[in-house]
Amino acid sequence: MKFVLRPQRRLATQAETRIALFPFLAVLICTMGALVPLLMAITCVAKRQAEAAALAKAAEQTADVRTRLEDARWRIEMLRQSRAKTEAQMADARLQLGHLEDHGRRLREQLERCNNTLDDLDRLEQTDRRRGSETKAELRRVRAEIDAVARRIAEARNEAADRKPSYAIIPYKGPNQTHRRPIYIECRADAVVLQPEGIELTDSDFDGPLEPGNPLAAAMRAAREYMLEQPNFDAEAGEPYPMLLVRPEGINAYYAARAAMTSWGSDFGYELIGDDWNLAFQPPDPHLAQVVRQVVASARMSQARLAAAAPTHRDVRTKVVYRAKPSGGGFVREEVSSNSDAGGYRPVRPAGPVAMRRDEGRGTGGAAKRPATALAGDGYGDSLGPPTSGDAADTNPVRGANAAGGENDTRPEGYVAGRPPHEQDPSGQSSAAGSGRPLLPGQWEPTPETPPGGPDVERNDDPPDKYGGGCSITTSLTAKRGKGWGLRDAARGSVGIRRPIRIECHADRIVVLSDRGPSDNKVVPLGARVESSVDTLISAVWEQMEAWGIAGRSMYWRPVLKVSVAPGGERRFAELAAMLEGSGLLVERK
Repeated sequence: MKFVLRPQRRLATQAETRIALFPFLAVLICTMGALVPLLMAITCVAKRQAEAAALAKAAEQTADVRTRLEDARWRIEMLRQSRAKTEAQMADARLQLGHLEDHGRRLREQLERCNNTLDDLDRLEQTDRRRGSETKAELRRVRAEIDAVARRIAEARNEAADRKPSYAIIPYKGPNQTHRRPIYIECRADAVVLQPEGIELTDSDFDGPLEPGNPLAAAMRAAREYMLEQPNFDAEAGEPYPMLLVRPEGINAYYAARAAMTSWGSDFGYELIGDDWNLAFQPPDPHLAQVVRQVVASARMSQARLAAAAPTHRDVRTKVVYRAKPSGGGFVREEVSSNSDAGGYRPVRPAGPVAMRRDEGRGTGGAAKRPATALAGDGYGDSLGPPTSGDAADTNPVRGANAAGGENDTRPEGYVAGRPPHEQDPSGQSSAAGSGRPLLPGQWEPTPETPPGGPDVERNDDPPDKYGGGCSITTSLTAKRGKGWGLRDAARGSVGIRRPIRIECHADRIVVLSDRGPSDNKVVPLGARVESSVDTLISAVWEQMEAWGIAGRSMYWRPVLKVSVAPGGERRFAELAAMLEGSGLLVERK
C-alpha cells in the first residue's frame, strides 16, 4: 500500500489528531498469526491429555464394574445355593410335618379304637355275666358234637384202611408241561379202554392190517372232533391229545395202541400205573360215549369187510402179537400161527425191515406176500426191531440181508430209519450182528437193501458231508467201547424213551443247557481233539438224566442231543457227531 501526502493545510491539521493504525494492525495480525499455531498446539496437547485422562478414568471404571459384576455373580450363586438348601429344608420340613400329622392321625385312630375296645369289653363283660349259663350249655353241646365227629372220623379211617386208594391223573408242571386236554386210553392185559366212557377194544380190534380207519384211530378222531366242538374248549391250550395209561400187564396193549395210532406220530403222552390202582376220572359224557361207540362199531364193520376180502391160509390160524425189541428201544409186530407147541402160537413170518427183505428177496414157505409191518419211532421210543425167528431159510439178520438178492448192499451197514446214512459204520460191517451175538441196548439193526417202506418209516438221504462242510470225520469210539456205550441203565429187552437235551457247540467249548436255568448249564472245554472231552460231555449228559428220574418199568432214557452250532463250530460238530456214532446218544442239528 502506498500513501501520497498532499499539501493541504486542512488535511494536515486533521492528520495530526488521528492515531496511526498501520503498526497496530500489523502487530495484531502478527500476534494473531503467532497465536494460531500456539493455540492449535495447546488444543492438541489438551485433547491428548483429556483422552488419556478419559482412558484412565474408563479403565478405572471398567475394573470397578468388573469387580462389582463378579461380586454380583458370586452373590447370585450363593443365593441360588441358599435357595436350593432352603427348598430342600422346606421339603424335609413338609415331609416331617406330614409324618407328624399322619402319626398324630394314627394315634387318634388308635386311641379311638382303644376306647371302642374298652367299651366293647365292658359290654362283653356285662353280657358274659348274663349269658354264663348259656355259654356252659353251648360248651357241653359242642363237646358232644366233637365226640360224635371223632367217632365218625374213626369209622371213616377204618373204612379207608379197608378201601383201596384212588388216584387222579394231574397235569405235569415243568419245562415240557402242556395245558391240552388228554384223551385217556387205559392199556390193560385184556383190553384197551377209552376212559372215562369205559369203551373197551379187544384183541380182535387190532388183528389184521391197522389202516387209518381202525377202531382205536377212528375213536380218537371222533373224540377229538367232539371236544373241539364243545363251547368250553380252550383254543389257546391246543387240541386234545392221547394219554396212554399203561398197567404192568398191559404192555402188549400199549404196543397195539401205539401201532393203531401211528397217524398221531409223537403227539401223545403216557403214564405207567400200578395194577391195583383205582383211577378217578371226571364224570363220563354220555353223548361222547354214544358218538364214540357208533364210530367204533362202524370201524369194526369196515375192518371185518377188509379182513373178509383179504386172502388167508385156510389151514393156519394167525394172531397179531407185539413184543419189545431184544435190542432195547421200540417194539415189533408179529403174526403167529396156532401150530406151535410153545404157547399155542409161533411166528408165521418175520417182522421188521430185514424180514421184509428176506420175504421179497427169497420168499418164505408160509409167509404172506405183503410187506412186513415196520413201526416207526417217535419222540418216546425207537422204531425198527430185529427180525424174529420164523420159516425163513436164514434167520441171521446180517446174512439174510446180504444174501437176499445176491448183491452187495450199497448203503452203509447199520441203517436205521430217521438217522443219516453217514452216521453208520462206513466199513459196511456190523460187529455185533456180524459175529452172531445178539444186539445190546442202543445197537442198531443191519442196513436193509432199501429203506423200509410204508408211511411210518422215513427215508433219509442226507449227504455224507452234512455235518462238516467237507471236513474229515473223526473215527467213532464204538470200536473201542462197544455199542451203546453212551447209555446208562439200558437193560436187554427194555424200551428207550427219547428226551431232548439242548447243546451249544462252539469252536472251543460245548455248553450243555439245563432245563432249570442258565446257572445250571455245564461248559465242556474242547482241546485239540474232541475225544479228550467226550467223557466230560457224557458225564454232563448223565447228570441231566439223573434229574429226570426213573424212565419207567422196562424202560430207559435215551437222550437226543439237539445241537445248535455256533459260527466256527462246524468242524467240532462234525467230530462230535462222528465220535458219538454208535454210542446210543442221538445227535441232531437244530
